[in-house]
Amino acid sequence: MTDHELEERLRAWYRSEIPADEVAPADLRSSLAAITRAPSARLRRFRSGRGLALLAAAALLGVLGGTAGIGRFLDSRPEPIPAIWSITGRTTDAHYAHTATLLLDGRVLIAGGDGDIPTDSTELYDSATGSWNATDRMNQGRSMHTATLLPDGRVLVAGGVGVDLGAQSSAELFDAATGTWTITGTMLHARHGHTATLLPDGRVLVAGGATDAGHSAAAELYDPETGTWISTDGLLSARAFHTATLLPDGTVLVAGSSDEAVARSAELYDPRLGTWTASGSMTHGRMNFTATLLPGGVVLAAGGAGDASSEIYDPRSGTWSATGSMLSGRFGNHAAVLLPDGTVLVTGGHSGTLDVGLQELSAAEIYDSARRTWTATAPMGTARRWHTATVLPVGTVLVVGGASGDDTSQSAELYGAPDGQGQHP
Repeated sequence: MTDHELEERLRAWYRSEIPADEVAPADLRSSLAAITRAPSARLRRFRSGRGLALLAAAALLGVLGGTAGIGRFLDSRPEPIPAIWSITGRTTDAHYAHTATLLLDGRVLIAGGDGDIPTDSTELYDSATGSWNATDRMNQGRSMHTATLLPDGRVLVAGGVGVDLGAQSSAELFDAATGTWTITGTMLHARHGHTATLLPDGRVLVAGGATDAGHSAAAELYDPETGTWISTDGLLSARAFHTATLLPDGTVLVAGSSDEAVARSAELYDPRLGTWTASGSMTHGRMNFTATLLPGGVVLAAGGAGDASSEIYDPRSGTWSATGSMLSGRFGNHAAVLLPDGTVLVTGGHSGTLDVGLQELSAAEIYDSARRTWTATAPMGTARRWHTATVLPVGTVLVVGGASGDDTSQSAELYGAPDGQGQHP
């Protein structure tokens, strides 16, 4: 049997065994994707190299026991989240450009954001009861800051826009056990619109951001054991409103910016060396976009380019390639989360620009990395931008706050709420 014949038989089996409205498990999708994946140099002596990839996929069928085995395998996959939205209470204060952090006990911490001015308000969502409870206020009102869950369960909040509307260098810690905030070491640089990434060794990398004087290339590391910040090599390009993604090999991918000159560029931070190296440039310049690490180790960048485009970063080659376009053009300020079944949910944001007028979106859609396609799902009950989306332990998604026009929202809703929890909007 030729490679081509085996490939066609495998593809025919895949189409016949997995309905179009169902999603195959991530492991199976990765194995089947190997059919067309470029082979390694070591395998190129086997014709085009596809033969071994095809045999690996065929072996998978043997391990699964044919169609009966794949049926049992599909039965064990995570159940798809119902495509419905339901209201789940109202926050104590209005929030946009805030942060949402899933705590180790399953609660969600909402911190700061902007009503009329940056607020020090924080509150907790209990996913078991669907209720909101105010907690201790931060020491500093802030928006456009970062919040990072540390390995010991504390939350590090850093920087942001303060009540004086200037960039802040202060940082503080939330203790979930006591519900209190304490001041920790001050960053070396004031900033907002930056990124904060938890590294494998427990330190936190803060990079870039906007200062009162412009965009910054400065990067620094927070050590939770000492509560101090130390400088590390700066970014190759000053940037703000970019993304940072921890890759499976422990490096950090930083991409995009609100600076048009660097909005397509990307670079990698190696925490072992403390250095940055250039990586491939995106196909579109992006700001205020989302970057989501997919199960296969690639990164999906969506929105923030003034259109509906999205693209994939492959860390093996260091290159970006276009993928399916979203159904709604999202200029930015939307949210994206990886769902338990390996798909990505994108919500809200806005179309248009400040020059022609913003239009907040309630639209939501799903990206399927196996098919590289976007499909519409039920819209949110409220149009919003600068909101947050958090996957809860039960697999549902909590969306909180955001802005619509000049109004800041206190609303919260759940995607795929369990029966009996929440009310439909």
